[in-house]
Amino acid sequence: MKVLRILGTVICSLLLFIALSVLSIAFLLNSTVLSPKFMNAQIEKLDTTEIARDLIDKQLKEQLPQGSDFLVDISVNILENENDLIKAQITTVINDAYTYLLGDKDTLQLSVSLAEIKHDLKGIIWDTAVKYLKNETANMSEAELNRYVLDLTGQIPPDTYPAELMILPESVRDDVIALYIKDLIGRGEFESGAFGLSPQAADEVKNTVQQYLNEFIDEIPDSYAIDESVIGSDGMNTLQDIRTGIRYFKMVYFWLFVFIAVMAGLIFLINWSDIKTSTRSLGIDLLIFGVLDLAGILVMKSLSLMTSIPGYKDVPVSLQNWIQGVVSDITGKMMVFSIVLVVVGAILLTVSFFIKGRQETVD
Repeated sequence: MKVLRILGTVICSLLLFIALSVLSIAFLLNSTVLSPKFMNAQIEKLDTTEIARDLIDKQLKEQLPQGSDFLVDISVNILENENDLIKAQITTVINDAYTYLLGDKDTLQLSVSLAEIKHDLKGIIWDTAVKYLKNETANMSEAELNRYVLDLTGQIPPDTYPAELMILPESVRDDVIALYIKDLIGRGEFESGAFGLSPQAADEVKNTVQQYLNEFIDEIPDSYAIDESVIGSDGMNTLQDIRTGIRYFKMVYFWLFVFIAVMAGLIFLINWSDIKTSTRSLGIDLLIFGVLDLAGILVMKSLSLMTSIPGYKDVPVSLQNWIQGVVSDITGKMMVFSIVLVVVGAILLTVSFFIKGRQETVD
């Protein structure tokens, strides 16, 4: 009978250990990848402005058309101003996506509202452009400034010019725009009368440049929706498979706790006459697993994930830092899980030394 109790205890302890191993992975997935709260927290830490700058400098700059630096830099500066609003829209999309994937809603409908961003863009793009030009030209010589301004003037489509400018010869028209830009940045003085223009010419030139910038904003839709018609049947079939997988995962996740509770109960039931042995067996199981799991996490934290990714040097530093932060948060979740197991296991093991076994009482 004693041999059977030992064998039963060993089998239940082994099954408990295996269940804890599966639970640790399931806990990791449930508290990170399947948690909208966790994903939103990572988005909140995302420095979109810095990453955009790094991506452009490291990967996109050579592929961009010549003369596009001005618009690119303006866009990045605006991105910085709209950072909070952009993150709020991303958070909304994430929450809606998880509502569908977790089975709380049967229809996929993701919508990003861009109307407020467009409105803000039109309100700040002029001031942002002027500020950028001042910073960009601050240390330029007069010759460098002239080349820069003429190049910038050449980027503005002639069909956006007001009628008063269109009747001027092209060279004079370019000089008007160039001098106006210089006046904006404090490196010249624009006088409409010098070109035979009306006093309202300055406002018209501003409207010309403003219109040129606003055309890019007008091309942005007021909203962007992602639904079943956009994703297509193949994409929806894949999402349905993911939903099914998540549903089964949630079911397994729940039954894992039940199975662990049953195994712990069986250990106590098998050794019902010797609580000391049951408590010690359970404590050793939890303690060993917790220590091994914690050791693995500490090893993972000591390694740099990015260095193990092929071509990691091409990944912008700001994005590397964000990824490392995500990994740190993930290992932090696992550390909590492991520490709880270690503490509970240590408590059970310690308590077992103060419990008298049935046999000791009989003797």
